[in-house]
Amino acid sequence: MRKFWERDTAPIADVETTARVPSPATWSSVPRWRLGLTLLLALLNAGLSAALLMQHRGDARGAAAVSQVCGETGASGCDVVSQSPYSSVRGVPVAAFGLAFALSLALLTGLGLLGGPDTRVTVAGTALLALFLALAVAVVLLGVQFFLIKAFCKMCLLTYA
Repeated sequence: MRKFWERDTAPIADVETTARVPSPATWSSVPRWRLGLTLLLALLNAGLSAALLMQHRGDARGAAAVSQVCGETGASGCDVVSQSPYSSVRGVPVAAFGLAFALSLALLTGLGLLGGPDTRVTVAGTALLALFLALAVAVVLLGVQFFLIKAFCKMCLLTYA
């Protein structure tokens, strides 16, 4: 049996065969439109989260915006969800966490749009990881609405999408 150090050296490839291999940048490039779409959706999510945060804090404009989507004040699930004890974590509204996440994702993708192909690949991977973590949090929050609060906020469901 031959040992690995006793093997023959590999033949050197012809220049003709290596010229057909595409450059590493084309293997995994992320088009700018994907990051642009992610930026647009993150800003939309930030707007929804800001309206929910304003409604949670009792701002009249925020309550009016949420009532446009959810329905009349008092009868909608949005009021029940926003006034529940599960709407805050240690005094910080859940909508504030959503707003911070959406703005961070928007900043990340905005900076990725300014970079080259390698930067876009890194940004896309980081954003994908962050969105998977956000999906896990959204499933937990949906479970809280379904099992514990027993009411649904349409605007909150939009932020989960």
